[in-house]
Amino acid sequence: MSIRGSRRQGTPVVLSPDGSITKLRRHSFTQKDFDEAWLQELIRTNPGLLPIGEIEPAFAPLVSIGREVSTDVGPIDNMYLSPQGYLTIVEAKLWRNPEARRQVVGQIIDYAKEISRWSFSDLDGRVLAYSKKYCGSESGVIATLRAFEPVEESEEAQLIDTISLNLKRGRFLLLVVGDGIGESVEEMADFLSQAPQLQFTLALVELQVYDLETSDGRSRLVLPQVVARTNEVTRAVVHVEGASEGVRVDVPHVLNVSECETIGMLLLP
Repeated sequence: MSIRGSRRQGTPVVLSPDGSITKLRRHSFTQKDFDEAWLQELIRTNPGLLPIGEIEPAFAPLVSIGREVSTDVGPIDNMYLSPQGYLTIVEAKLWRNPEARRQVVGQIIDYAKEISRWSFSDLDGRVLAYSKKYCGSESGVIATLRAFEPVEESEEAQLIDTISLNLKRGRFLLLVVGDGIGESVEEMADFLSQAPQLQFTLALVELQVYDLETSDGRSRLVLPQVVARTNEVTRAVVHVEGASEGVRVDVPHVLNVSECETIGMLLLP
């Protein structure tokens, strides 16, 4: 059985203590009041805006470890690491840019392929460069995570092994973050999620920006929403043979299939 529907949104309002209601005006995608650099810095300094817990709890909480991270296939907009050693890669796009819809998914997958070739030392060097530029310190991966959450010396080796293994396997969370996710992008994510060779989770996150007039001037309200995400389902092909001496069960191979879960669509078995 399936339940399908398209996304619908109401208009947020602000209720004042005197009972008056102020409707918020959503920022138009065609306006040029902010750019992608603004969006990158917003999520760098406020990683909690990204609803990671709704997508992959193992990747939360986010610890910012990179912005405009250099790679051989181009700079990664934002990069994060969880205290458990799971890496999140973010590509930030304003959807008024025509090329965003056509290239963004392929672009972030190229980043994932490139990073899967990194060693722990490669990642550690990028984190050190980030901490020098943005934090005024010389902290690598372990020191950065330790500032966020205690890491015992006895746990360091295991954490490094976990990060190294996740890099090798391409066990990443890939986020496309924009101010308005178009239907064409959702269709691309849905198509890519059907490819069984994908070893990462891909999610599309929309940050809705509203203008809010206050006594101190104009402020902005930012509302995050998960538009779509891929879920990996493991299925085994089982072969059973009966014999007089007993029964033998073989599991010759396992299929990894990605399924796309989109807001407005609920699939029930």
